[in-house]
Amino acid sequence: MGFVAVGFEGTSWVLGKVFGSSRSSTGGTSAPAPRGSSSSSPSAVASDAPSAVVQAFCQAINTHDLRHAWADLGGRNMVPSWEKFDAGFADTSAMSCLIGSVQGERVTFRIVATHYDRTTARFDAVYRVEDGVITSGTMKPA
Repeated sequence: MGFVAVGFEGTSWVLGKVFGSSRSSTGGTSAPAPRGSSSSSPSAVASDAPSAVVQAFCQAINTHDLRHAWADLGGRNMVPSWEKFDAGFADTSAMSCLIGSVQGERVTFRIVATHYDRTTARFDAVYRVEDGVITSGTMKPA
């Protein structure tokens, strides 16, 4: 299974089969209407507690509300190009997250991404959440 590594503030983000295809995209950070958006206006996060924000991020991806995940919950802080973020989920049919621990602003959790071909990929991640938004993170294959 191939992976594409994308650097972000000294961390390596593994895209491609992490969340989707390994196709590349070009520049720009404006977010057009996402493919498969589940709602016209994003739902508010009930709490800005770090674990609630991470769960909301995972739920937004799981329901294919990628605009909300990228623009409102912090995806733009990890993958600054909308096109790369959107492309990264091209073959993701579902995603779940299991919170392991919360230490202040740091949330440690396991990601399970299911692809349309029914394969799954697991990753261990640590995200930092500030003021209700994911500001940075790391992840690696589990």
